[in-house]
Amino acid sequence: MASGLVNGDTLSGSLSTSAGQYSNVGNYAIDQGSLDNSNYSIAYSSADLTINQRALTVAADAVTKTYGDTNPALTYVASGLVNGDTLSGSLSTAAGQYSNVGNYAIGQGSLDNSNYSIAYSGADLSINQRALTVTADAVTKTYGDTNPALTYGASGLVNGDTLSGSLSTAAGQYSNVGLYGITQGSIAASANYALTYVGADLTVTQRALTVTANDLSRYYGTANPALTYSASGLVNGDRLSGSLDTAATRLSDAGAYAITRGTLMATSNYGLSFNPGILTVKMLLSPPAGTQGSQILNAGKRGPRLLPPPGGGSGQPGVSGGSGTPVSDPRNDATVVCDSSGACVAVAETN
Repeated sequence: MASGLVNGDTLSGSLSTSAGQYSNVGNYAIDQGSLDNSNYSIAYSSADLTINQRALTVAADAVTKTYGDTNPALTYVASGLVNGDTLSGSLSTAAGQYSNVGNYAIGQGSLDNSNYSIAYSGADLSINQRALTVTADAVTKTYGDTNPALTYGASGLVNGDTLSGSLSTAAGQYSNVGLYGITQGSIAASANYALTYVGADLTVTQRALTVTANDLSRYYGTANPALTYSASGLVNGDRLSGSLDTAATRLSDAGAYAITRGTLMATSNYGLSFNPGILTVKMLLSPPAGTQGSQILNAGKRGPRLLPPPGGGSGQPGVSGGSGTPVSDPRNDATVVCDSSGACVAVAETN
């Protein structure tokens, strides 16, 4: 504004300032510059050119990461920058590498440029669950043994994190032979993990069982004794079924006869090994020469009862009388005595 001009005079030239288009925000003096008219003595009163901040919008980008990974770069879009200007500093978030799963605000942080009035629009850093695979180990045990520890391998844990709980199986100490699934049970991770479980089996195998037939003996013509045995390896009150067998019959010749397994068996929970025994059928020896039947009968030396000896023996066939001479039996070289009732007995061994 000029005060004092007359006669339609004007000033030539122009005011000046050191400020330019991209000068920083601030106040810049406006000088008289080249403003002049030689007919006037100019008293110049200066003022300022004030540069204000330019409006700038900064919008943070929403970003995602997995628990345990380092934070991704926090990026943004800026609208309003001129003259190739950039922002200094960076956005910020409270989330760290091992922050729990969730959403964390992205703040303006130190992002700035003093020539701009920044309108900041925030976003979130989302932390997702980390993949975790738990794989059960296949294990084996013998029927009747306690269950082994149910172990596993875990792939994906970070930051010293551990799992809680334990695996489980339906198999117990006395579960039958077979395969039993190992399940996740109570195994769990924190909410920072997405757990995938891969199962396996607990295999129950047969228990070793040894059955040994007892060696036995009897005299020719007598019934077989009970065929007995000993068993090593049975548990849980389990028993064997069936019975042993032998080829020997009451009238089998003197000699050794195998005691075989016969129908003896255990449940499928056992692997049975059998050791056979021997049933020895013994001949009955004749008494000393001249021994009378009455002497043998009266002395109570009867052996096992037999049928009357067949013809052809050294004595009389059939009944020889309660006091007759002993009759030899060609079936087993034994001597028999028949009493007055007609029942014949073999003479017991005398040596």
